[in-house]
Amino acid sequence: MAGRESRRKAEGAPPRAEGQPGSPGPAEGERQPPAAEFRLGRIKATVWANFSESHGPWYSVVVTRTYKDGNGNFKAAGSFGRDDLLVVGEVTRLAYHWIMRQQGSGARIPEGEDGGEDTPF
Repeated sequence: MAGRESRRKAEGAPPRAEGQPGSPGPAEGERQPPAAEFRLGRIKATVWANFSESHGPWYSVVVTRTYKDGNGNFKAAGSFGRDDLLVVGEVTRLAYHWIMRQQGSGARIPEGEDGGEDTPF
């Protein structure tokens, strides 16, 4: 499943923040890669790491839907239909838990996603 592969890949990925002390930023003109991506079917949540001197590291998430245009080219959109909404909720949930782990908040990860016990909230 594509979502599981992305999640595993993202879990091991260290947070990347341009300009963060001790971590080199991208060269002039280069784009910083996303800190993590979570994809389920045609819905993707991309997590971007940011850093500010006054607030430290923080993350933002962009959710997109992939589709093919009339010429068969893949495009991305930020609007979602009824059938996309539960998948949007799932990829944002995965992104949320990844961010919480990166920030060391001690948030509980649901069973099956880290191999731990399931404890009611």
